[in-house]
Amino acid sequence: MLETVTPGIFGVADYADGVYTIDALSNTIRVIRGVTTFPAFGGFGPKDVQFDFVCGEIILPNQGVGAGCGGEIVSGPAAVNSTYDLNNPDDSSFIINFISDTTSDCIAPTPAAFRLTKL
Repeated sequence: MLETVTPGIFGVADYADGVYTIDALSNTIRVIRGVTTFPAFGGFGPKDVQFDFVCGEIILPNQGVGAGCGGEIVSGPAAVNSTYDLNNPDDSSFIINFISDTTSDCIAPTPAAFRLTKL
C-alpha cells in the first residue's frame, strides 16, 4: 500500500494513495505498477514508479510523472534518501523520500515522501 507522508509541489500528493503491485526488475530495482499521478488534479497516468536499493539507501531515480506545466514534471532522488539496514533488511514498511519537480517545470523543487507497506 502506498501512502503519502509528505506532499510535493502545490501541497498535494505526486502519487495516488492505494494498493499496488510491486515487481522486482533485478536484485536492487523495484517498480510500483500503474500508479495514478497528481490525483488532486484529476489524475494522470497511470505510470510505473521505479525505486532502487543502493548501498543502504532507497533512491527514487529521475522519472516523469505524466503531467506538466510546459514540460513533464520529473520526480527524483531526495537530498537525503531513506535508508535500510544492509544486515537486517525489513521490507514490511518503509518511506521513500524524493524531490517533486526536480526540473522546476511548475514550481521550485519540493521535498516529498511516501510510505510503502506490505499487505
